[in-house]
Amino acid sequence: MKEGIAMFHFSSFDESWKVRVEGKLGACWSIWDKNKNLKY
Repeated sequence: MKEGIAMFHFSSFDESWKVRVEGKLGACWSIWDKNKNLKY
């Protein structure tokens, strides 16, 4: 936060490897699914 701006970083795509680190929800926390289809 050198400039005093808070940031939040996340992947745009589902990533199955995150299941073991962040659980099932963490692996699906994205805008696009693993096949690059827009979720919303």
